Amino acid sequence: MNQHLRGQFQKMGADETASLLATQVYLELCEVKRYWSPSYEFNPELGKIVIKAKKKPTEDVVVFVPIASFECLSFEKMQQFLSSTQTKSLFLAIVHPDSTCIYYKVTADLEEPTDATAKHLKVDKKQKLDADLRKHRELIEQAALYGIPITIPKLVSREEAEATCSSTV
Repeated sequence: MNQHLRGQFQKMGADETASLLATQVYLELCEVKRYWSPSYEFNPELGKIVIKAKKKPTEDVVVFVPIASFECLSFEKMQQFLSSTQTKSLFLAIVHPDSTCIYYKVTADLEEPTDATAKHLKVDKKQKLDADLRKHRELIEQAALYGIPITIPKLVSREEAEATCSSTV
């Protein structure tokens, strides 16, 4: 499979390095990440194989550009990736020589992180809750011992505090 795929990429015009990178990314997307309807094409402007696939059958097509981990990147080069693939966003599939693939989303504009890309925000909330419980541990234990219901003071974020201050002025 690998040799056949690499051969197809090279027939399309990709050099040996580009075909190796594209093969690695294509196989990972198909076999490990289980993307749907994968397709590929050679982009002569980039000199790379561009892979398109869907995360789920009902979702939009996502574009992947395989690059080597030692390849130098600049904002101009990322803009070239976007303009030559004619998309507003794509994933750079950065392949390390040990065959590790890391995916970075590149967009034409700034985007708000989605729930899937902002997992660290959920972890922060859990850590804050744990810290609150540790801070008020003695109060919670005494209330439980005597059967008294309590309310732990809510930590107010900076944004909430500023909104409260500005609304009272």
